[in-house]
Amino acid sequence: MLTTGESVVDVPSAGAPRLELYIQNRHPEASGGSRVLRTLDLVDLSVFGRTRKTQLGDLSVGVTAPLDLSAEEVGSLVRRALIGMAEDFGFTAADSAQI
Repeated sequence: MLTTGESVVDVPSAGAPRLELYIQNRHPEASGGSRVLRTLDLVDLSVFGRTRKTQLGDLSVGVTAPLDLSAEEVGSLVRRALIGMAEDFGFTAADSAQI
């Protein structure tokens, strides 16, 4: 059984990850370098609200989907994955984001 409660034989085949998004800051606040940058000064994530964290590390999300999804279904899956990423990193309005 999978965590979804489905039998393995009932789960449609999926391909390799089709989308991987990484937001990485090579000069974060804690780096002590001469070019210190805040991640939120580089990337506008305001659609997800404010974060409860004082510093953001590397943000990432990957999406693996069944091969037979329509473009609309893929878009919906990607939006849900981005919202999940934002929730994981403590953004206060991630669940109501309009992306």
